[in-house]
Amino acid sequence: MRAMNYGYLFCWRTSLDTMSSGVFLENLRYISSLGRYNTERRPVIRQYFANRISDSEFTYEKLDVAEIREFASQKQSRAKDTSPDFEEIFEESLLTLPEDINSQDFQRHLLFRYSHLEEPLSDQDEFAISDLLSFEALLRDTILEESEPILSDLNRFESKEDYADFSNIEEPSKQFQQTWNRRVTLSRKEIIKSFVEGTLPDDPTIDPSRHQERIETAQDILEFLSHSGENSPLDFFSNPVFQVKESEERKIVVPFPEVLLTTAQYRIEEYVGQFKQVQAVENREKGGVVEELAQELLQQIPSRNFVKEFEYIHDPNPGEADGLLFFEDSYWVAEVKSHPIFRKIPNRVELIKSRFTQKVTQAADQIQNTLGGTV
Repeated sequence: MRAMNYGYLFCWRTSLDTMSSGVFLENLRYISSLGRYNTERRPVIRQYFANRISDSEFTYEKLDVAEIREFASQKQSRAKDTSPDFEEIFEESLLTLPEDINSQDFQRHLLFRYSHLEEPLSDQDEFAISDLLSFEALLRDTILEESEPILSDLNRFESKEDYADFSNIEEPSKQFQQTWNRRVTLSRKEIIKSFVEGTLPDDPTIDPSRHQERIETAQDILEFLSHSGENSPLDFFSNPVFQVKESEERKIVVPFPEVLLTTAQYRIEEYVGQFKQVQAVENREKGGVVEELAQELLQQIPSRNFVKEFEYIHDPNPGEADGLLFFEDSYWVAEVKSHPIFRKIPNRVELIKSRFTQKVTQAADQIQNTLGGTV
């Protein structure tokens, strides 16, 4: 075990008894099954979970769907009575985001986005970001890839009124709950074994020390996904995995597996921020990497009317835009900005407002300059 992870290991050991309590495990699996069964209500169920997971009641009092419905109803009433502020809007988008991203495409994006950090992390003997993503993909695929017929029987709304009612949250059948509970509860030993087998070359002559290195890497990643060291109002983003002990066996529970990979950038930014030298490399190179990613994405637009890296010269200070798309009656400007706002998500959402506003304002000004240079 590497030195940086001793703190994680200590934290896991001290909290193991709490996480192994019967009520805690029952509540963890129960709210997970509600999230699976009520797909449209999963954001508000996750938000309820984030608000309750730090309470002692979550460990000692059995959850009831009526309490979760009441939470959803109060949230809906507050939304109607007051105008939401920036933080509320941003939090809502964070809660919905995991449902809208293709996990495989996003994994490829993140591998490219952070590839320049693999060597600096290796120099410090820390696990690679590619290994973190592989581990998250393994957990996600193990839980979600092979669906059983009972798990396709989801809560469906019968009217627009049902859809608009946040408190429309139904309990799945006992069979559904039992089936889903088995899916989200994994053997720690078997997951580590699968990771080692999946990331080691199929070569009988490989150095035996590589096998142990892979085991330690898997253990480090698992501790990181279980205990990030951050106190977050949306803690399941930073810590999507719970390590528990049941029947003398160490297991893993992933209550919301859909957040794996699709929100990995939050955890990556948090991870990178632990190492000053690695963070320095990221600060120095991220602008060029994001620019390259943006241009690669823009190149995929199949329109001959789209001009990439548009330069305008009818200006005292010639500039450029990342793209210009022409239509018969209008044209649209694409401008890409790079800024590490993810470093503050989800832990300090309120701190990103000024940075977000600043970058949007800069992009808007640059777009306006582009429009002025094209007329």
